[in-house]
Amino acid sequence: MAKCDIEVLLDAPDRVYRAGEPIRGRVRVRVNADCQCDGLDVSIDFHTHGKGNSTARAVQKFRLFVGQWAAGQAFEYPFELTAPREPIPYAGTLLNVGFRVQATADIPWAFDPKAAAAVRIVHEPPPGGLDISWNERLLKSSSNGGCLAFSVALLAIGALLLGFAVVANEEDLLGFICPLGVFGFIGLIATLPGYLSNRALGGVRMELRQGTQGGYREAQEEGALFAAIHTRNAANAERVMVTFEILEQVVRGSGTNSTTYRHPLHTDTIALERVGAGHFEARLPLPRGGQFPYSFSAPSNQIIWRLTGHVVIPGWPDWKKVVPLVAKPTR
Repeated sequence: MAKCDIEVLLDAPDRVYRAGEPIRGRVRVRVNADCQCDGLDVSIDFHTHGKGNSTARAVQKFRLFVGQWAAGQAFEYPFELTAPREPIPYAGTLLNVGFRVQATADIPWAFDPKAAAAVRIVHEPPPGGLDISWNERLLKSSSNGGCLAFSVALLAIGALLLGFAVVANEEDLLGFICPLGVFGFIGLIATLPGYLSNRALGGVRMELRQGTQGGYREAQEEGALFAAIHTRNAANAERVMVTFEILEQVVRGSGTNSTTYRHPLHTDTIALERVGAGHFEARLPLPRGGQFPYSFSAPSNQIIWRLTGHVVIPGWPDWKKVVPLVAKPTR
């Protein structure tokens, strides 16, 4: 038996809270044996459930009590938390994000009792805007020349050592040569297509910006994203396009027993128009705020926004670049 039992009691257990409103209640403690409490904490957590591994994280956390409890005693500790604005609650196909108030008692050298109560939180009215951000460094396309050279070097060293082992009849070297060859071959396969496509185009650079262009009011209302691809050898580009995706991605299990599941929520491919020498651009309409879930990331559970640049090059491997996006509500 645990040294104490705890219970979370909400003042309004059936209430639906709006973001920013106070959530009031109390933690009830019944003590079964004399014990020291190193901390009675209450928190509001978001938690995920669905196809992937469950995860939880505290958004707010407060300490209610530290001290000694005597057997047979009962206590109630009031609390007040604030309904969080982020993450935004979500109910999807593979992933659901909800909230709960959780209390935990830290009892040294004993089982730490816990208790939780589910809380419904809504955003009314829903966020009306959309703010997109990205990592500028990811827009630059690398030629992969260094990685390619390293892979070729590994293969060359492996070949030289293999020749030496055969001539000198040194079978012990084979255990060292094989990994070199494997890593070199994998690196070559991974980097050669990107190197060739980048070389055929004479270098590629992506550009993203959000907002209006030419005073288009619709662009601001819809949070439009303007995508551009710049290349030196534009004559080699047969088609230039970008694909905008929103998807749920969850992981179930761990290690070698893990499985990744994906569910697309939105896919839109837009052809970029040539607006100058080696300059291709297009306006990519984005959903209005509240029409699609915003970005979300927790262990084993994600809502992913991403943009993929794609250039079709006849006779060469296609050039591709994936840029993760972060979508947040505009306040």
